Amino acid sequence: MGIAPELKYQQEGGPNLKRCFALVKEISSMPGVDLLRLFDAVIFNQIIGNNDAHGKNFSFLYHESETRLAPLYDLVCTQAYPDLSDEMAMKIGGERKPSRLRQRNWEKFFEEAGLSFAAASKRRKALCLKVKKALEAWPQTSETESKVIQVITGNFN
Repeated sequence: MGIAPELKYQQEGGPNLKRCFALVKEISSMPGVDLLRLFDAVIFNQIIGNNDAHGKNFSFLYHESETRLAPLYDLVCTQAYPDLSDEMAMKIGGERKPSRLRQRNWEKFFEEAGLSFAAASKRRKALCLKVKKALEAWPQTSETESKVIQVITGNFN
């Protein structure tokens, strides 16, 4: 996008999600697949409480003549750590605070992602269910793990 590396947060002039989706459409060799992968990444980061999912955490892999969205990395439940920011690095539907996300924010985000509300809602609910099932099988052996699970469970709204 031509943005300086130190401007990774939206509020500092870094990319927003709408620009990220537009870039995937523009340069991906398989834009349909990669748009859904980016959508899932945004939803997954919100569910796990990763407020630090900034522009530098999304990238592309180039191989021969193909350009594809890279796998996710730097996945941390930052919401479990009270000293870290309580605001998301990139707004979802105009909202930076996860606790204030409402249906109107999701509707706006789904529109920016280029998905219908019905299809996007269904996909988001399915991902929430997958994460919920994974949490049920996760043995909590520490206070930190319990806190992470508590945060994630609270994000299934």
